[in-house]
Amino acid sequence: MDRKKIVLTSLASVAVLGAALAASQPSVVKADVSTNTTTTSAQPAGTPDTSVTNSNGATNPAGNSETTEQPADAGATDTSKSEVTSPEIKKAEDEAKKAEEKVTEAQAKVDTTTPAADEAAKKLETEKKEAADAEAAKTEAEKAKTAADEELAKAKEDAAKAKAKVEELKKEEVETRTALKDALDQLEKDIDADAKITNKEEAKKALGKEDILAAVEKGDYAKALNFANQMFAGNGKKVANDYAVYGKALAGNKEYDKALESLNKALDMDKKNFEPMKTIAEIYAAQGNADKALQVQMDYLAKNPNANSNDWAKLASTWVDKASTDKTLKANYLDKAIAIYDQMAVKFPSISDWIWSNQANAAQMKNDADKVADIYKKIAAFEEAKPNLDADSKAYLEQVYYGLGYYYSKLGNAEMAKQYFNKVLSVNPNNENAKKALGL
Repeated sequence: MDRKKIVLTSLASVAVLGAALAASQPSVVKADVSTNTTTTSAQPAGTPDTSVTNSNGATNPAGNSETTEQPADAGATDTSKSEVTSPEIKKAEDEAKKAEEKVTEAQAKVDTTTPAADEAAKKLETEKKEAADAEAAKTEAEKAKTAADEELAKAKEDAAKAKAKVEELKKEEVETRTALKDALDQLEKDIDADAKITNKEEAKKALGKEDILAAVEKGDYAKALNFANQMFAGNGKKVANDYAVYGKALAGNKEYDKALESLNKALDMDKKNFEPMKTIAEIYAAQGNADKALQVQMDYLAKNPNANSNDWAKLASTWVDKASTDKTLKANYLDKAIAIYDQMAVKFPSISDWIWSNQANAAQMKNDADKVADIYKKIAAFEEAKPNLDADSKAYLEQVYYGLGYYYSKLGNAEMAKQYFNKVLSVNPNNENAKKALGL
């Protein structure tokens, strides 16, 4: 039994003893039937009762008025009506009360701060969402800008190709007229040298030189062919140039089989004149036979030391065309075109910018951004070395400066990109794309 229980039991015993001493005389104490069922022992008749019943119903010897003390754990008297509180319990109750007060105070603080915390959390979530939305909008804007830049680069690339094609056709037209004129001039010389022709002026008139040239000038190959047919209808001697001119007229009118026959005849008659080979290559290309066209072009360039830049450009263009139709060998064909442009830059240094621009287009088709950037730098150096810039030079610089700015921006080199975008504005202050790239 612990110490507290012993103390309480002793106090209860003292209270019972005090109550017994306060009685005025001995009496038989009968147990409260409501709480105790024990009765007194039976006595013989005539014998006075000499026992006293204690509060627990136990009997004591006669004459002994002292109540027998029972152990506390053997039925101690209930002391709830005379409650005793120790200082230790009082202290514990005070501490418990204070603890409850602190709980109440803490709960009040929680109740006060919870709405503010909830509001802050809600605000934080809103700000997070707004930040996420802003980041998404930024990403979309960057994608749109990239797409616009790529579209612009593609448009410039297509424009450069179209411009190169125009230049190529112009050169081809000039060369065709020149070759045709030379052939007709040679025919007139043949007439002058032919002793059998007595009326030379009439013969020259029948040749219809001016009519043929005028028809070719207008692109009216049907009319040119008509004049050529009239010329070939005569019984006069025909030379290699006659067949060459006739072959050109036939090719222009898309009579390819007859044209090939006439052109090959011209090559057989004059093995030192390689010009008909160019028309033969064009015919094969028009028929969709790129391999034969390439072979004839390469043979022509190998045999003719006087081949011009347009001849070489046609060969490069043929490789590019093949790359567009054969994805498996695309890279290989484009490498061949790029190699031809390298040879051209050595053979025709005065038009290096035009050559390199076409070479850059081929590298772009190969998705070789580093190669394109290297070529652009060569074009920039070529134009910057000129004492004066004409419109074409400025156009080249504007194109390559912007291309290099875009290249470095994709590499994450903002400083270099900024330098090139500023160079664009130095050439063309009104270039809106460069302004936008610089945030102006």
